[in-house]
Amino acid sequence: MLRICLSKTRLIGILLIFVTSLFPALGDPLYRMPKGNAVSVSQGLSQPSVSDITEDSRGFIWASTQGGVDRYNGSSFKNFTAKSDLTEGLPANVVQRLLYVHETNHLWIATLNGLTSVNLSKDTFQAYALSNSHIQNDRNVTALYFDSNDTFWVGTTEGVYRKTRQSESFVAVEYASRIGVRDITADPTGRIWLATSQGLFAVYAQTNTLKKVDSVSQKLNRVVVGSDNSIWIGSQNEGVFRYQLEPDSNMRLLAHITSKERLRNDSVNDLVLLSDGNIWAATTEGTSVISPQTNQVIATNVQSVASDTTQLADNVYAIHESADGHIFLGTRSNGIVVLDKGSVTFDRWRFGAANGSESITTDPNGMFWVSTQDGFYRFDKNKNIAGPWRFNEQDISKHGANSVKTIAYSSATDSLWIASSGGLAELKPSQEHAQFVDLLGTRIYTVRSGRNGNLWLGTNSEGLFYYDPLTKQTIKKWDMPLATDILDVSDSEIWVTTLAGLYRLNLLQDKVTLYEYAENNKTGLPFNVLSWISKKQDNQFYLGTLGQGVWIMSLKNNGFEVTFERLNDSPQLASSSVGGVLEDERGDVWISTTVGIVKHSADGSTTQYFNGEDGANSAGYYIGAALQANGQFFFAGLDGLTVFEPANLVINDYMPKLYIDKISVVKRAKSTQGRADMKRYGQLELPDTIVLSPDDLLLNIDFNALEYADVTSIRYAYRVVELDESWQYLEKGKQSATLMNLPPGTYRFEVKVSNRYQRWIDTPTTLLIKVQPGWYQTQLASLIFIFAGLLMLYAIYKWRTYNYMKRSLLLEDQVEEQTRELQSANEKFKKLSMQDALTGVFNRRGFFEFVDKEMAQYQRHHHAFSILLLDVDFFKQVNDTHGHDCGDKTLIHITKILKATIRQQDVLARWGGEEFIILLPDTDLDEATMVGHKIQTTIKVSPIMLNNTTVTCTITAGIACIDQFDSFDECVSYADTLLYKGKKSGRDKVVV
Repeated sequence: MLRICLSKTRLIGILLIFVTSLFPALGDPLYRMPKGNAVSVSQGLSQPSVSDITEDSRGFIWASTQGGVDRYNGSSFKNFTAKSDLTEGLPANVVQRLLYVHETNHLWIATLNGLTSVNLSKDTFQAYALSNSHIQNDRNVTALYFDSNDTFWVGTTEGVYRKTRQSESFVAVEYASRIGVRDITADPTGRIWLATSQGLFAVYAQTNTLKKVDSVSQKLNRVVVGSDNSIWIGSQNEGVFRYQLEPDSNMRLLAHITSKERLRNDSVNDLVLLSDGNIWAATTEGTSVISPQTNQVIATNVQSVASDTTQLADNVYAIHESADGHIFLGTRSNGIVVLDKGSVTFDRWRFGAANGSESITTDPNGMFWVSTQDGFYRFDKNKNIAGPWRFNEQDISKHGANSVKTIAYSSATDSLWIASSGGLAELKPSQEHAQFVDLLGTRIYTVRSGRNGNLWLGTNSEGLFYYDPLTKQTIKKWDMPLATDILDVSDSEIWVTTLAGLYRLNLLQDKVTLYEYAENNKTGLPFNVLSWISKKQDNQFYLGTLGQGVWIMSLKNNGFEVTFERLNDSPQLASSSVGGVLEDERGDVWISTTVGIVKHSADGSTTQYFNGEDGANSAGYYIGAALQANGQFFFAGLDGLTVFEPANLVINDYMPKLYIDKISVVKRAKSTQGRADMKRYGQLELPDTIVLSPDDLLLNIDFNALEYADVTSIRYAYRVVELDESWQYLEKGKQSATLMNLPPGTYRFEVKVSNRYQRWIDTPTTLLIKVQPGWYQTQLASLIFIFAGLLMLYAIYKWRTYNYMKRSLLLEDQVEEQTRELQSANEKFKKLSMQDALTGVFNRRGFFEFVDKEMAQYQRHHHAFSILLLDVDFFKQVNDTHGHDCGDKTLIHITKILKATIRQQDVLARWGGEEFIILLPDTDLDEATMVGHKIQTTIKVSPIMLNNTTVTCTITAGIACIDQFDSFDECVSYADTLLYKGKKSGRDKVVV
């Protein structure tokens, strides 16, 4: 959280713009464990105990549980369970191991009651029988492996079996006694190795025999071949063994790693060699990472060192690394834990018992100093840490232990100076304690070291001090508000950011210039509450604000005239509060804000946002607590000290796979039960082209991106190119599109997705849609009409010879009647195309008919209008709880209230889903706000009965007036931004 004052009697609460984090554990300085997010029963997993995890070629994650097999797509699960007919399901719900074979697109499933495979291209099942000399029907399958020779190996509690691709059945590898196979792998020579309850076995394929390796421990769970061809073995109760393979299958012990060497537990459930070259061990008490270079545990899920990591599940059964670099853990009781490697983009350091780092500075010797609530620490670039230094007990009892604000190192005294709510304190590294030395009782917030070693002190209410640390005397004092940052530009020029504007001090002329916000001054300071100032280049500076992002201040040639320009106009950054602004060697700007860390590229073309999912501080950063030294950037905050080197920063900027999940088609005609007929297509049965008949009213398309670690950050957009080439961007969490009343023709539906850094996929996913014409719209019908018309003309011509005048009048009547019918049909068709089928109000197309007219009125006569964009709160809960029919009733209920509330000249339309838009002609912002509150109140006091349950609806609305924007699209976009702000801040709001 950005903060200026730490005392309980803070005057400026606006500066607290971040919240504290949830107790992250500490990590290893050599290897940070990625952040973990649990996905369990509450998200749709069938059962919380996951024994194995794998991934298919499409990117779906498969998990084995005691309730069957679950397929996970990042947002939902599909469960496969046991069936009496083994061609339709599993032989048992208790699934122990999974193996996906890319070459055949088959998922092999080892259960407690037999072996089966699923053809994922067809969703068909096939069961396999296993028998050997010890047991006729061997059912308890425990291990699966597919080797480089296309041989499939299966281990059970009784023995091991193999099957070639050409064979339809499995052949037992006979042995004198029963062996409980737990794992199977192969070394580079192709030899098969078995980890069993009886020890380690080698399989001789040519003779179809087994040989036990006597030198290896008994009761093994896993066996893995390392990158150097050494063999790693996980035992049931003796930890991890590493052996070097010698000739004749002899084994030489290289290492034995147990809980004494920091392994989480000696009972090892799984061993995996990951792409980073390290061995990951899943144990009954958590996860450990072992370095093959040192044979040491370099990280676990619980550590006590100076970096940060994430607390993971205690009992881990399985480990899987996905193609996108995520690590999936199958746990005993917490379901799946997804470890996001992107969450270690930035290093995070902790010092002592304190979670946060409050301020950072450096001394002339290249040492860094950090203040925390646990004391003061010193460290170097190699992470050698000294400290903590603290106040003595007398000062703590007198001034408080949490009184430190900022710190600065003075070269004049070669000591650390401390700004606190109790006064000015000093810490000499040779002394045991920090001591209060001057200005006692003065609440000092900012301390900065000047060019000559003197100190600049910004206080809460007593102004700015220029202080000599040698004589401990105040050289000069200026009255001004609380100073958040002080920039010593030269011997004569000082810039000070405050809560009430920007001050410029000319020491030679003893002149103070104040730049402050003025409503009518477009070139003046854009915002008074400032948090940061640093030099960009000659005559240019970065300004950080609390709530208005980052600005660039430029000095004109005369050195006095000042202009301001936003660094970035994106709503996310432009509305953020800034802690610090640092520029790297490439000109990229790094900003600590309320949304974490923002990277603004040197050319201004891209902006990347990093939050807690990427390793940045989720609880935010302190004002002015930023430092750049030796190519490293330091941002201090409540989650610790964020450290990174921009030149060496590796960002896992992958794009999740995108696919169309399912399609629903609703017909106009209703079934005998009164419900609309609907046809659904699942993901496996989607045709290349969706063909809609004239009776098909509505097409709903659901899509999904396989993002597993940071689902909340991705967004979707879609378009129908032939109707509108512009993209329709969906709110976060929405992943479906609804199309209706499409005229006959062929359309190309395109959908795209953004990744966690708001980068959009280059190639969208496409679906072709063909809308068939009605019989009266076909070419044959046109020919029939033409022929009938000619025949009619011929008949009329013949009749005219008998009674010209009579038939002439009759013909005129017929033509007039047909013209009226055609006009009526056209008007009805146009009305249908402009009307929402469910609610009866305008759809988007109908709405824009009025927008064009109203914009013309505004541009010609300056008659302003307002836009009210509203969304029904928690509408998804209505659908989930009461069903979609009740959801439709709710929308109709809301529509009736809206119609009854607004004026006759107001234009109401369904904007999409549960969103409505209202155009209020001749209405300014204040009047529109009254309308919004009236609608909000009317809906809240007008409950609806759904399934014998009284349901009270609320709405959240955003309001904007056209006179504040250059176009209608900008006006609607801003109303949508306010709507999202209201949803985010609690719903049931009208936001202006």
